[in-house]
Amino acid sequence: MKKLRIVSISPTKYIVEAIASIIECSKKQYKTEHVGLSCDLWYGLNATDTYVENNLRVVNIPRSSCVRSSWWKTANVIDEFELEKCHIIKLLKKIINDFKPNVLLISDIEGSLEELIMNVFDENGVKIFYVEHGYGFTDYFSFSVRKKIIMRMKKGIASFTHGTNVSLAIRNIRKKIIVCSFGEINYSRLLADGFARDNIVVTGFPYFDKIYFKAKSLAKTPYNDDKKILFVSTGEYMFRDLPCSFYEFINGTFGKRLSEKHDLYLRTKPGENVDYVKNKLANLNCLHIVDNRSAFYENINDFDLVIGESSNALVEAFRMGVPAVLFISQELRSLPRIQTDFLFSNVIGFSTIKSHYPIDKIFHIIESAISKDEFSEQSLAIAKRLIGVYGVFDGKSADRICEILFQCCFGE
Repeated sequence: MKKLRIVSISPTKYIVEAIASIIECSKKQYKTEHVGLSCDLWYGLNATDTYVENNLRVVNIPRSSCVRSSWWKTANVIDEFELEKCHIIKLLKKIINDFKPNVLLISDIEGSLEELIMNVFDENGVKIFYVEHGYGFTDYFSFSVRKKIIMRMKKGIASFTHGTNVSLAIRNIRKKIIVCSFGEINYSRLLADGFARDNIVVTGFPYFDKIYFKAKSLAKTPYNDDKKILFVSTGEYMFRDLPCSFYEFINGTFGKRLSEKHDLYLRTKPGENVDYVKNKLANLNCLHIVDNRSAFYENINDFDLVIGESSNALVEAFRMGVPAVLFISQELRSLPRIQTDFLFSNVIGFSTIKSHYPIDKIFHIIESAISKDEFSEQSLAIAKRLIGVYGVFDGKSADRICEILFQCCFGE
């Protein structure tokens, strides 16, 4: 019997859960073996534990605390990463020689470590499958691009050239990668990022399978008179000190007035320094920081409204029956995230507040969004538009991906 031998790499808990769904589904249908690659330094989050919780074999990639693949570090980190490459390559080649994988399952292709891993596996003839996990534009997330953007913004220059900041090696690999995409609307972005049209397959996102089954098992949450509002951080590390960032906005008049009427909570992105966040939000003494270690959907029904920047968290909230409002910083709209802002605001249709809106207009939007009747009226329209963006919400994304894995590996 033919066997799928899968190596996966996942930096965060919720992506590991998506990978776990795929592996679990594959084992039910095909003979499957799996090894997960993890590095506990990603975002300061212990992804290894999540693999273990899901009964998955995992190999940890040891690196010094200063050498992360992430883009917010300084230039000397890249130099130190170069020094450790030989050790990482040696470990990867040993895994390939011992385990003989036919699939690399990856859901984050934005960092220097991920680039290295894809190169090594590609050179050894392993098929690479990219399971999308968010709507970040891949060139935008690279270290060099963000550093250039922040330097230009500090000089008052706002410009960004899409599709020109990726290494030749990664450009060549992208032409081979099989992409398991959220929805049809993502095709143009993926093509612009260098992925081959014939290799893009709409599957939906396996993490949302868990939300689907969780939502079906829950009774409708009653609307409370005493509203709980949850702010969700997207962890924009390099942009967080700029004027009118998300934190700057909620720490001002808006947050103070909102706290007089509602209970305010904040869920930080894994890896964010909580002391730093508290300092940035010093004007909101009544703000509660919630635990970010559990899956977002596990406790979202405790809240009456979610406010955040363009993020999967807004979709999760909506899918769980909780109203969501998008925040857009007008001052930062020259950044590449304007594309995801447009997607969430104009295409999907989330209620949107912008930093330059008069405060009374902002409060009217929030009170309308938190209204039971208003949310019910918007829900059907948003649900239909979400299908084009995130694929069908039917709990079968993992099944579709498993079928693609087997077909691509064995032609059946």
